[in-house]
Amino acid sequence: MPAGTWTHLLTGRTVTGPRWVEETHGFHSLPLLVRPGTVLPWGAVDDRPSYDYASGLALRVYRPADATTVRCPVPAPDGTTAATFAVTRIGTEVTVSSPDAPAGWTAELISDETDLRLRTLGTE
Repeated sequence: MPAGTWTHLLTGRTVTGPRWVEETHGFHSLPLLVRPGTVLPWGAVDDRPSYDYASGLALRVYRPADATTVRCPVPAPDGTTAATFAVTRIGTEVTVSSPDAPAGWTAELISDETDLRLRTLGTE
């Protein structure tokens, strides 16, 4: 496990490194960890791989570092860019914005820092 506090994608459990981690997984589990600073676009459809990814999109923002901006392009099924998001953290405020996202997108802040505030711009 590399340095940092990593979040298990499916359970939300956190693991802090650097260290070795030993786990047992079966058919219904995965060792899928999300690193700090990740902005993960989470689609609204789970029964097929090709759909309008930006429609009903939820952005999961994992443990953003202070004084950083992460850009997150979301592809369209034809390979072009459907929307672009910027996630910026300044102090305790995390701002998610997009000049071109369709209506209905949301953002979720995943962090153990209880004083962080999430603000979204560009929603209708």
